[in-house]
Amino acid sequence: MPYSSFLYVSQSAVSSLVETGLRPVSTSKSMSNETADWETYRNEEYGYSVSYPADWDLFEEPVEASRDLIGNELQKVYFTKNYISYVRVIVSLIKSHKLAYKKIKELNSDTQVGVAKNNQYFDSDKNPINILIRIFIVWFRNKMFLNAISEHQDFIGLNHYFYRKFGGNSELSKSDMGWAIYPPAIYFVLKELVKYKKPIYITENGIADAKDLKRADFIRDYIDYVKKSIDEGVNVRGYFYWSLLDNYEWSFGFDKRFGLVEVDYGTMERKIRPSAYVYKGIIENGL
Repeated sequence: MPYSSFLYVSQSAVSSLVETGLRPVSTSKSMSNETADWETYRNEEYGYSVSYPADWDLFEEPVEASRDLIGNELQKVYFTKNYISYVRVIVSLIKSHKLAYKKIKELNSDTQVGVAKNNQYFDSDKNPINILIRIFIVWFRNKMFLNAISEHQDFIGLNHYFYRKFGGNSELSKSDMGWAIYPPAIYFVLKELVKYKKPIYITENGIADAKDLKRADFIRDYIDYVKKSIDEGVNVRGYFYWSLLDNYEWSFGFDKRFGLVEVDYGTMERKIRPSAYVYKGIIENGL
């Protein structure tokens, strides 16, 4: 779809959201060298049309996107010749983010601009080598990008899915993606973000669970740890479960089911899963 057509559809969607009293949060997947011009054009087209300035996540998971752009799985990137290409792409995205931030602020200083950053909780046993690996990976995966844009973000969007322990992962329940379910992880990652002194929105947190057997407990437990962080002073402003609907999950296609609402892709029928009502109850009444 051409950018002009995309913007027309986006503006219509944003206007509809605002009419219902919702505040939109837009995330960019654009990874071209013209990202700053694209963000400026997008903001000029409908940045002023919302009653409350829209929040802009300029990049969705930039470190992961950088890896994907050079066509490598995570384990094939570190400590190989591809690592240099990986870093170069990340540096380019940092420059692009800063430039887009400045241009959007020139157009509308009230617009809130941030990034949707996928941060994982990395742990280790007491093996000194594993401790050193953890320290490096935490810096590279969680901190490097945020450190670089610290003066060019008004909030932090946190995407959180992963827990990894170097040296003996304990047996944990897994999602349909094979990802470990470890609710304390989101607490530790949120505490790690305190140093940036920015409002935090949890822009993604969810589970692939086609049978909807684990999702309700997942939502309760993870939000409970979000509450724990808030009680300890972490400035969390919002939580977005991923996802409202079953979605296209990149290389996994339509097989992995993250949605609160089940989608029959043959008929496009939508059915609300029981876990959605648990989430609704938390929103209305708290934990």
